Amino acid sequence: MVGIVFFSGIEPISLYFFFAIFIASVVRGLSGMGASATILLLLSLVYPPALIIQVNFALEITASLFLLLISFKGIDSKFILKITPGFLLFTPVGLALIHEIDFELARIIFSTSTIIFALILIRNKSVFKNDKKIVVNVILILGSFMAGFMNGFASMGGIAIIFILLLTSTNSEKIRSTLIVWILFVTIYGLGIELYYDRISDQFYSLYFSALPFLFLGNYVGYVLFKKLNLKAYRKFVLIFLLLLAAMNLSSILFF
Repeated sequence: MVGIVFFSGIEPISLYFFFAIFIASVVRGLSGMGASATILLLLSLVYPPALIIQVNFALEITASLFLLLISFKGIDSKFILKITPGFLLFTPVGLALIHEIDFELARIIFSTSTIIFALILIRNKSVFKNDKKIVVNVILILGSFMAGFMNGFASMGGIAIIFILLLTSTNSEKIRSTLIVWILFVTIYGLGIELYYDRISDQFYSLYFSALPFLFLGNYVGYVLFKKLNLKAYRKFVLIFLLLLAAMNLSSILFF
């Protein structure tokens, strides 16, 4: 009864915001990624993209620290070292171009690419394990460029990284932990750039702090669900989630 009274006094847009944060946080706790893309999809119709990305950065930092405390299982350090230079180089490019490139067009390109890569991965369990080292390194470098740009432009760098990790034969716990550590690093970097150039919105702090209870609850629920999955089920969930997310993103742009 108290909960009903509490929520009855909140504006519908705030309820929708809390719902989006909770759903995104469950996904993040389960898969190690996907929160930013989910929030961007659900909230881009009611909040400016630049504000959403800033809040995403701060929430991703908080979520990463929380998830590391409850579920850290080691990381693929060689993978992180290989993709970091390209990511650092292209994140500022994405942040700079968010005010220059049509945001809807970029979302169409990102969503279409996500669908294509997800369908490829569904048909192939791993393409890296039989490839020459030079081919793998080239893919990692190009992927890091794309991840950096997507991180700066739409706070969606984790999608490019999860595709690269899913191409390998790494176990689900190590994939998830690597994603958590990586996203912590890149979101600190992204938010730092926004703070340096003094581009933080006036709404940033109120949205961030009000989202925290729903973030922690969602992360924990997602973590509990993750513990019930094996590698095959984890991989299947992530790919289906990315397909649905990209399809919903495209639909929201083309039909609404």
